Amino acid sequence: MSDKKFFTVPIGLLRGLLIGEKTPCNCVQQFVDYSLYRHAVSLPYSDENDMISQLKAAADYLKVRVSSYNHINTNGGALYKEYRNRPFCLISTKLAWDYNDNSDKKTPYEIALFCAYCATLSIIGTSEYKKVPKSLIVARMFGFDTISAYNEAYPKPIKGKITAAKRNELAWRKKYATRYHIDKILTDLELSWGLRRYSNHSRGMFISYKATIERLAMVCEATKRSTRVAGLLAQKQAARQAATKQHKAST
Repeated sequence: MSDKKFFTVPIGLLRGLLIGEKTPCNCVQQFVDYSLYRHAVSLPYSDENDMISQLKAAADYLKVRVSSYNHINTNGGALYKEYRNRPFCLISTKLAWDYNDNSDKKTPYEIALFCAYCATLSIIGTSEYKKVPKSLIVARMFGFDTISAYNEAYPKPIKGKITAAKRNELAWRKKYATRYHIDKILTDLELSWGLRRYSNHSRGMFISYKATIERLAMVCEATKRSTRVAGLLAQKQAARQAATKQHKAST
């Protein structure tokens, strides 16, 4: 049985990481607070109904050293209240600690890879695979649950004075709106992070960390055929309705 442990990472906690407003260390500390609290509330309460005891049990399970359980109770509780029903992913504690311990050594590109890894995991969830547009991956890399939330944060054109922070984020948004940059990220996820993706002249692409390329290709082609069949049936139905209408008009 694997002893591998995972932190629960709400996508909203990535907000600010890609654009440099947060360090990896900042993010990982929030992952820890949230994960400990989330795990603690899932446990049966002790006779004393003591949340601190629950947090200690969670820390023991996730193998986390805690300096202040009161801090976890307060900060983790606030994060849990805000993100408990929002999209999330699970990342290994080993990966999280690597980004925490080497926070100042991680390059912007390595941080972008991490954000994209979390984004794709959150989209796939417990499914074998998912079909997804690249724009949703980008939105989640920046810490937004949906494409619309991502777009609404900085609508075009932006009116009023542009702050340095906004200008910085817009520059990063422009970068990953470019096909070259997002494709490079996704290719590196395939090469080194275990992602598999497949697309064949269809809107969106199929992504997975479980299915093989062959499996994704079969699903993609089957979906394309189903779409064509549905379109053909719709055309026939429209033709039938038009013919019926014309017949009634002529009688």
